[in-house]
Amino acid sequence: MRLEHAPRELPHIARLALVCLCGTAGAQESLYSEVSGWLRPPFDRALGSVSSVYPGSDGHLWIAERCGQNSCVGRDSLAPVQLYDPSGRWVRGFGEALFLWPHGIYVDSDGNIWVTDADGDGPRGHQVFKFSPQGGILMRRVRYSARKSALRPCESTYADRVVSDGPGPLAYC
Repeated sequence: MRLEHAPRELPHIARLALVCLCGTAGAQESLYSEVSGWLRPPFDRALGSVSSVYPGSDGHLWIAERCGQNSCVGRDSLAPVQLYDPSGRWVRGFGEALFLWPHGIYVDSDGNIWVTDADGDGPRGHQVFKFSPQGGILMRRVRYSARKSALRPCESTYADRVVSDGPGPLAYC
């Protein structure tokens, strides 16, 4: 924050405190440490790019990943939506043959899982899914366009009302 952007009504000492706080925020030590091998995917596969993680209300962890690589293209037999228990053990997965590029994941207050697909090619992609906790499709919203800059749903943080988008407009559900 530059000093000239501080509100003029603030006393000089308050503006100085803001400048000092902004200048030291990046100097803090990390509060996190890596725990290697904690997450244990199914024995027959490796995780791909994990695009999003969301905690369930029961302590389990929902993960959207890209089918053992950075895309689900050509990997229709792999489940990109996965559930892990608090110890890191794989519980179940679903979403086979539904996604091209899984991106955002959200668990709503009813325990339903919302997952966005932020890429499109042919009949798949540029979509938002709402799954039951067991993996049944409760809702699917699709807007495909041949132009990659059209709808690219990214996050579903407030999935019961709106899904945020990439370079285009918002997609309302």
